[in-house]
Amino acid sequence: MANHTIAHDVYVPFLEKKGFLSWILTTDHKRIGILYLVSTSLFFLVAGIIALLMRFELLTPAPTLSIRIHTTYSSRCTAR
Repeated sequence: MANHTIAHDVYVPFLEKKGFLSWILTTDHKRIGILYLVSTSLFFLVAGIIALLMRFELLTPAPTLSIRIHTTYSSRCTAR
């Protein structure tokens, strides 16, 4: 039976530099892929929360806050 040794010193280049700026200004394809995954997940979560808020707003028959704000904005922008 052969003895296999596993190297524990694995070089991972995208974990080398630390800090927010190094993540934003990176050219490493692994970090860019992680940034894409994080940003799409974040936007999906925010859109889901906004969709839920719209559904909750439509549950009531009376005008709600966003409709009042929109009406006020429309009447002021179109006032002559």
